[in-house]
Amino acid sequence: METLGIVVPAYKIIYFEQALKSIANQTCKNFTVYIGNDGSCEDFETIVRSYQREIPIVYKRYSENLGGRDLVAHWERCIDMVKDEKWIWLFSDDDIMEATCVENFYKSLTKNNNVDLLHFNISRINEQNNIIENCASFPAILKSEDFLTKRLQGSISSCVMEYVFRKDHFLNSQRFQNFDLGWGTDDATWIKLGMRKGIHTIPDSRVFWRKSRFNISPNNWDQAIISRKLNAQICFANWTMEMIKSHQLKLEKDRLKVLLKSWFLNSMKQSILFFTLRSSLSMLGAFYESIDEKAGYKLNAITLHSYKNYKTLVNLMKTSFLKINYLFHDENKRVS
Repeated sequence: METLGIVVPAYKIIYFEQALKSIANQTCKNFTVYIGNDGSCEDFETIVRSYQREIPIVYKRYSENLGGRDLVAHWERCIDMVKDEKWIWLFSDDDIMEATCVENFYKSLTKNNNVDLLHFNISRINEQNNIIENCASFPAILKSEDFLTKRLQGSISSCVMEYVFRKDHFLNSQRFQNFDLGWGTDDATWIKLGMRKGIHTIPDSRVFWRKSRFNISPNNWDQAIISRKLNAQICFANWTMEMIKSHQLKLEKDRLKVLLKSWFLNSMKQSILFFTLRSSLSMLGAFYESIDEKAGYKLNAITLHSYKNYKTLVNLMKTSFLKINYLFHDENKRVS
């Protein structure tokens, strides 16, 4: 019998009850919820106890905050809580699922049980649960190669909590493809798990990903985190190239290199204000080495720093204009 384990790695409590309530409100309750508290001192237990009469919940508080140094390791120890369930849905402690998600998951399996990886389309919500964006829908079936292409082009969004996967296939595929900070881990893992049979989208239900000030992912102003994320992207690029070389992914190598370069340079461009020319040369050199190219990165570094100088000049002019404007209005007030 096909059964579902909904796994929730928990640390932030602020939206946790809303997430758990959305699970308890499912029209089909054929599932078990596994909640792994990542060493948080927040009172999750009181909330969990209030829902244990409605849905089956297995709760565990880990003494070690593992997610702080290895997020993926915490995901995996939470998944290891799962007992006999055949399918795993790795959800989150602050997102919401529509009430028909589990029901439509089982309907999809009834129509086609020959799948490894299922997907829900998503919408983004804010802190007040208002929808701020309906993300582009996936096709009914998406090949791993097409998923990779679309992700590198930025034409689709993808988050961890929108996927349901077959547990034995996940374990046989060496679990998550782990990169630092979990950055790119989910994309690489879905590519891996979807290689046999593709990614199948479950129709008629959506998952809501919350964008809030409590999100960990952005960290756009921490130079150390930015550097780690870029290095994780380099590891991801190297991994995709190895998948091509081993013929596990069927993509034309030169086409992939073009996509990877555009993707990585865009990330560098967004954070270039934090890098010197020397550090940019080092970062780009490492990236080019990961995709088996030797020439071109120096020109790219110089181009990026020309852009950096332009941005710096524009910001300086804006600041100067605002100061002049303020002084002008202040002087007018004194005269009047």
